[in-house]
Amino acid sequence: SRSFPQRTHFSELRAPPCLIFIQSTRPPTTLTLNTAATMGIGGAQQGVLAAAAIRCFGARMQGRLVIRNNDDADKAKAAGIKDPDTKYAAEDMARGNVTFAATGVSEGPMLDGVDLSPGSAITHSMVMRSHTGTFRIIEGHHKFNKCDG
Repeated sequence: SRSFPQRTHFSELRAPPCLIFIQSTRPPTTLTLNTAATMGIGGAQQGVLAAAAIRCFGARMQGRLVIRNNDDADKAKAAGIKDPDTKYAAEDMARGNVTFAATGVSEGPMLDGVDLSPGSAITHSMVMRSHTGTFRIIEGHHKFNKCDG
């Protein structure tokens, strides 16, 4: 598992990698996380994936591009970004009826990692839909000797 350096002040958050969970005092339910706010930095692709998941949870998110150099500026322009300082909501980054799926590779706050055994594995996944709010947890049991190949 990847460990993130401990930072003691919000001004230190500009140095990657950073991820913050601010815990809520509300008790969690089966369809909500016990998190009031999450902040982090990453690439545009990670922002779109996060926005899709956030939409399915019925939560809110804001994000913006950080242009670090001319290459980033060229990529943003090629993608049709007119104003790189625009703040985007989750609905701007993941539009329409969104389906989000994820499988845990290593242990994390939302999904367990892959459990390997000789000849088999157990995976832990989730599938969510923004339109219906459906949230499914899937435990997959994989037998390697049953695979064609």
